[in-house]
Amino acid sequence: MQRIAIIAGVLHSGGKRNLIMEYYRHIDRTKVQFDFICDSDSNGIPEEEIRALGGRVYKVAPYKNIVPHLKETYKILKKNRYEVMHAFDNTLNIFPMFLGWIAGVKVRISESISKGDKNEKKTLIKYALRPFSHWFTNCYMANSIDCGIWQFGKKTYDKGRVSIFKTVIDADANAFNAKLRENTRKKFGWENKVVYGFIGRYVPQKNPLFLIDIFNEIAKKQENAILVMIGFGELENEMHDKIQNYGIINRVIDLGRRDDIKQFYNAFDAFLLPSLYEGMPVVGIEAQCAGLPIFFLKISLKKQRHRNLRITSD
Repeated sequence: MQRIAIIAGVLHSGGKRNLIMEYYRHIDRTKVQFDFICDSDSNGIPEEEIRALGGRVYKVAPYKNIVPHLKETYKILKKNRYEVMHAFDNTLNIFPMFLGWIAGVKVRISESISKGDKNEKKTLIKYALRPFSHWFTNCYMANSIDCGIWQFGKKTYDKGRVSIFKTVIDADANAFNAKLRENTRKKFGWENKVVYGFIGRYVPQKNPLFLIDIFNEIAKKQENAILVMIGFGELENEMHDKIQNYGIINRVIDLGRRDDIKQFYNAFDAFLLPSLYEGMPVVGIEAQCAGLPIFFLKISLKKQRHRNLRITSD
């Protein structure tokens, strides 16, 4: 059995964690096992499940403490003598790839699962490091064509050097469940409401302040509309200030960070994700699998099952 080092970085509840875990749940674990190397400030590491599946979890210093972070990661890679490592968008994976190179890891997989926006301060470093994203890597992966081209370049992609590893979910587990929808709406008192939902981090990438603007316009047109937000992040206070300024406090519900997400895909009437950029949003695929009408970026998918939903616009 071969063990692979998974450089997960900060692992919170959300798309990246779901993506990695879906890979892990469906591989042949009698032949391949994952060792997860995560930043210690992660709040969504599914340690019990990982260990139950035969994996191991290593926690290293947070990335912001760069020197101890690099030392501890290198020590783990060197001690366990991995032949394969796989990094998921940890500052374009340059530093973990370098550590793997000097630790003697033969196969160093760098996967791009996101892009960037020049107007977002946090991603400026991505743009600075992007020209060097080929360094120390000998296997390129991405979860979408756009992500692969963005990080590794069109020439690299056109040469066939970037493998597109499609985002996967359990279609049966995420399928629409009428009973679950009924029970959830009853539990939260949403029986007579048109429920617009958002699931994601409250960070600039996800554009949550614009989400509030969108719902404020919806609220003017639909008296029984409510917005349900599930997530956490640095923009939380600004979001709540905007909600208060619009006078829609009683029509917005912030449920915070949760892991019991499936029930909400079933209970919502529409899913909103006005991100500035995405790779391949797992929440969008999960929502679509449940037949939930979704609106994200500049794309809208027509609703796939009948619901009492009507959206009008100016």
